[in-house]
Amino acid sequence: MTIDAVFKTSSTPLASFLVTEGFPVIDIIFNDEARAFFLFANDSPRIQPIIKDFHLLRAVTNAAQLISNYQFLVKQTKGGA
Repeated sequence: MTIDAVFKTSSTPLASFLVTEGFPVIDIIFNDEARAFFLFANDSPRIQPIIKDFHLLRAVTNAAQLISNYQFLVKQTKGGA
């Protein structure tokens, strides 16, 4: 997978939203400061408009699933679950 084919974010809320919208995390990497970066495949024409909607506060999704995904990703970055 090339760099352009990967979307990377350190925003857990955004990563949780993408997971809720059906985009699986392909990897979690950590930098030298132990900051987590979530990697997503950037091969769908849907992903960029969804990211834009999130940043423009126009995102609509299942709130319960979003919270569950957020909690799961936080545990993943802390070495749990």
